[in-house]
Amino acid sequence: MEGQMQSESQRKPQHGTVSAGDRHTAQAGAEMLALGGNAVDAALAATFTSFVSEPGLTSPFGGGFASICGPDMQPQAFNFFANAPGIGLNLENAAEQCDFKAVEVSFGPTTQTFHVGRGSTALPLILPGLLHLHAKYARLNLSEIVQPAIDLARKGVRLSEQVAWVLGMLEPILRFTPPSEKLIAPDGDLIKPGERYNNPELAGLLQNIGETGNTSYYDRVLVEHFGRPHGLLTQQDFDAINISQTKPIHIKIKHYDIYLNPPPTAGGLLIGFGLLLLERLNPEIWNDELLSMQHLAAALAVTAKARGDYLDKALASATSADDFRQVSETFLSADTITSWQNQFHHILYNGIDVPEPEPTQTGNTTHISVIDNQGWACSMTTSNGEGCGYLVPGTGSLANNFMGEEDIHPQGFFEVAPGTSLSSMMCPTLVLEGDKPILSLGTGGSNRIRTAILQVLAHHLLGKKSLGQSVHQPRMHFENNTLYLEKQGFGQSYKTSTINALRNMVHQAVIFDEPNMFFGGVHAAAAHNIGAGDERRGGSVATT
Repeated sequence: MEGQMQSESQRKPQHGTVSAGDRHTAQAGAEMLALGGNAVDAALAATFTSFVSEPGLTSPFGGGFASICGPDMQPQAFNFFANAPGIGLNLENAAEQCDFKAVEVSFGPTTQTFHVGRGSTALPLILPGLLHLHAKYARLNLSEIVQPAIDLARKGVRLSEQVAWVLGMLEPILRFTPPSEKLIAPDGDLIKPGERYNNPELAGLLQNIGETGNTSYYDRVLVEHFGRPHGLLTQQDFDAINISQTKPIHIKIKHYDIYLNPPPTAGGLLIGFGLLLLERLNPEIWNDELLSMQHLAAALAVTAKARGDYLDKALASATSADDFRQVSETFLSADTITSWQNQFHHILYNGIDVPEPEPTQTGNTTHISVIDNQGWACSMTTSNGEGCGYLVPGTGSLANNFMGEEDIHPQGFFEVAPGTSLSSMMCPTLVLEGDKPILSLGTGGSNRIRTAILQVLAHHLLGKKSLGQSVHQPRMHFENNTLYLEKQGFGQSYKTSTINALRNMVHQAVIFDEPNMFFGGVHAAAAHNIGAGDERRGGSVATT
């Protein structure tokens, strides 16, 4: 069942919950519900607003994914992330042909190299994707949906601690060009938490989108400024845009139906694999802190090994929808899960030794979850990478640097054929009980996306913790034979004995004394006006 545009006289305020990474983002979604919109209207308004309230995390020239379900409509997955650019170009030695530079970014105890410049910009699909979702499912006019974002961009928004921290981390990229620097440091100094961030050019872009409902003007601007000789975008890239709609990965845990993002992304498969492993355990383990954490750590390690031994290679060699379907069915089959159980128990009792080379990025991504009282649910994750250092002229917005992110290109930069959808760990997720959506959730956090969502679902569905407890629980991540571990979450802490036992399972442990955005930010909305915003990433909940 698709949404139908309604006149003002037909509308009735709807009840629902919006969970997001900033209070302005969440409130914009709630306003749409109050106007009579559905969960999709709310998610769209929240996403447009996040371009203003969460700069550095998302942008009109980034990308994302969404999962949507409605009355008499099975969940559907939408891919509007990004395509590799360069259709019609000779891309031999592409990195040498365009503006593509390495920039060092400090994360405090460590540094990370990113590649920026106009050659790092992939074909952005977020605006075509949002317009596609509006045409299919919205009840409200597009001009109404973008209005909260326009108002905020014009009057300015006081930046949250979390957003200001991200801008500080990205300062070398944001100061890469004078126009970008002027936007975030108008007086020379970087905007600080609580200071007002104004973006009138972004307001103009949003107004234009609301009035016209198309992106053709900005397509031409992108080709002119991010095409040859500086970048790789071509008009053929834009002519070939097709927003992908597919069936999500579906697994059943107890009596819950869980819908996860499908390939070419890997996140959904890894989350599903871990949950199917954990479901086979004695449910009594969830009543004991130490046992539950040890079993979770082992599940994270086995999932990482299964990824390295099989999944990454299988996805890299897949060339069609049938190939991806076969990979999914094989990886999540009962026989595969059974074959890995021995590994799981070996790790549990003998310790973790599973080398898994992966980059460790914080992940500049944000998430919005919505459920309404009419049976609609929407889970939407968006990102701009770290931004490429260049504003798209006249828009007040950075273009993405998806072509310069190592975790998106494990085979090397510019190895993905032009027009091919780029992979990601993002996994907007829905949980249904019968035919009713009861939970919408997702997170940013690059490689931690898979482990953050897995832990929240495990604690909530298997461990029977409340949604708030599950989101605020101290979190773990396993990567490169290292267990990353929070001592405490929000209102909850591990016992010293639990910490020591987890340390003894691994060769190396990195202990975080306090909750950290490194571990993602799971924003969740549940039925009956329940929500949880992850304070690791500025989480906020708004209800109507």
